[in-house]
Amino acid sequence: MTSAACELWYLRAPATDTPADLALSALTAEERHRALTRPAGPTAVLSTATRIALRTLLGRRLGRAPSEVVLLRRRCPRCAGPHGKPALSAGQGHRLHFSVSHSAGRALLAVAATAVGIDVQGPLSQRTADTCAQALHPLEQQDLSRLEGRHRTIEFARLWTRKEAYLKAVGTGLAHGLRGNYLGSRLALRPSGWTVTDLDTTATHTAAVALALPTAVVPPLREVPAHRLLP
Repeated sequence: MTSAACELWYLRAPATDTPADLALSALTAEERHRALTRPAGPTAVLSTATRIALRTLLGRRLGRAPSEVVLLRRRCPRCAGPHGKPALSAGQGHRLHFSVSHSAGRALLAVAATAVGIDVQGPLSQRTADTCAQALHPLEQQDLSRLEGRHRTIEFARLWTRKEAYLKAVGTGLAHGLRGNYLGSRLALRPSGWTVTDLDTTATHTAAVALALPTAVVPPLREVPAHRLLP
């Protein structure tokens, strides 16, 4: 898989307090209503901007207006519930996969020709890292136990984003547990047939992407142009 078959993008939260200042015409009527009726603030702005960016990227690949791209939720592969990974509906001309994530003023988006998951995580406290580490794979816990202080917290954040990116890609998400797959630093123990790698972000954020190929070429992150998010 070449880098041309996978796109990785990032965006910063636009400098506004309300989603009404964004390019809401890229959204469906239901999405516009949701954006305008939810409480205003940085979280609402970032979430809405991310949705606009996703629809714009998919629309460009599909040759459709962003608001005409039809999105749905797949069935969960473990329980068959209607809360599986987001996907394009059938019959739109391309076999595309996508994933989005946002945290602490930063969002990442991935569009690929194969199953993909992406995750970004803002700053974590040592207490949060130590508490959440107890839910990880036993060998991941063992890896972390060899580190101390800030080094342990940083490595936990990297591990967490790799794990969440992978679970998004397979479609189960964090709700089905974190112990089943090893995504630590011992590459030979990671899930076979997958490329799971850390991404370069800011000094305050960690990020990772997972692609359903054993030797995928992971492209660099590109910034979503600000004009795509504004009217």
